[in-house]
Amino acid sequence: MIVKLHEQTRITLAIRKAIQRANCTQAQVAARHNITIDTIRQWKSLDSDRRSLSHGPSAVNHADAG
Repeated sequence: MIVKLHEQTRITLAIRKAIQRANCTQAQVAARHNITIDTIRQWKSLDSDRRSLSHGPSAVNHADAG
């Protein structure tokens, strides 16, 4: 399967899972994946099954047709 990522994307789903499972220090994980420690902290704090944060509304309000 081909996954199309944004040109500035550095974190793939596989890297996110590796971050969640990592037992070493945040600095070691950051160096291994060439990303910042702040990024490690962000993904460690999120739920492991969460894919990515949506920028749109979580629910769409519809006008009543009646």
